[in-house]
Amino acid sequence: MAISFKWPWIGVAIPVCIIAGEHILTTFLMIKDSKQGDRIFTIFQGCLLMVWLSYYLAIKTSPGNPPVNYKVKSLGDPQGFWYKYCPKCRADKPERTHHCKTCGRCILKMDHHCPWTMNCIGYRNMPHFVRFLFWVLISGATGLWYHWGRLHHYWKIRNLPSYLISRTDLVLTMVCTLLLLFIEFTLLLLFMRTMDGLSKNVSTIEDWEQDRMHHVFYREAFWLKVRANFAKLHHGESFPELTSWKINYRELPKKSSVPLNFTFEDLVFPYDLGSSYENMKQSLGPFYQWLWPWGGPDRDGLSFPKTWWKEEDQLKLPFPIDGGDYQPLEGKETLVSIEDEPDTTLGNFPNELGETLDNFGVDMGTENYITRKNK
Repeated sequence: MAISFKWPWIGVAIPVCIIAGEHILTTFLMIKDSKQGDRIFTIFQGCLLMVWLSYYLAIKTSPGNPPVNYKVKSLGDPQGFWYKYCPKCRADKPERTHHCKTCGRCILKMDHHCPWTMNCIGYRNMPHFVRFLFWVLISGATGLWYHWGRLHHYWKIRNLPSYLISRTDLVLTMVCTLLLLFIEFTLLLLFMRTMDGLSKNVSTIEDWEQDRMHHVFYREAFWLKVRANFAKLHHGESFPELTSWKINYRELPKKSSVPLNFTFEDLVFPYDLGSSYENMKQSLGPFYQWLWPWGGPDRDGLSFPKTWWKEEDQLKLPFPIDGGDYQPLEGKETLVSIEDEPDTTLGNFPNELGETLDNFGVDMGTENYITRKNK
């Protein structure tokens, strides 16, 4: 996701050339082997049809944008919400929305800007993106099954005279096999990461936020912000006595703001509905629509169900819990330190994979949070 091109169309041209090249070569070998009527030929061609359809829809479908001049309404949640205003769109941001620096607009439930689709992946086109990855993997597995059979055949006839073996076909088979192995490996990693996020109802950006909070969880500055946010949203209430099921023995200063017996695992992600199916349903729609080319969620993408009613959520703060005081400085990148070291900011913090918020396409000049209590 950190990849970018001077000419964005190159990002689409590369996967098109790779997939089309592999498609043409494999189809050529199947036809030469008189496999047109075989089941594997039919499956391979059907999967590739779904690949191209899903890829087209992922490119052309809008990821979803807030209405023009959108205004946030009271959500009716006692915990309140982070009010976010986009100075570039000149409108309020719905929850889980970010402004894409490449597309130049706010994206509903933005996951990332994808250079391979020349489009953001968000609330409306995430199902198409997932189906594209799925069908590429299925078609690739079908092609590998076919090429493995050819290689096995060549191995069995290896002792025959060389003039009885087509070197061109052998080379093409090896090239297709290596190309498919590369495609399967790279896209399988992306597919697994995407499905892991969907099963938890967490976007790539929110997963980055969780990595960031985990990194600063035991720092004084982090908990000072959390306590300040709690005081603003729960006016008059005492900060809860946070506890954990884990035994924790940390030596802290006597006047530390960091809870003594509370771990990162005790935080409750408000959008996790507790069931992998319910979480995936929020992004992909009902299960019978998951493979349907035009299937998807039926909500508006402006608000989402939450689990704030759960007793396990001891803080009852919107996500991220420390997100109430990041302010942009005259249109420049947000420079508020997220930990005790002043050189680590909201904009340049790298997650475990070395990715920053900027790598996902987020316009950092629009990431301002203001604490607001519901009326």
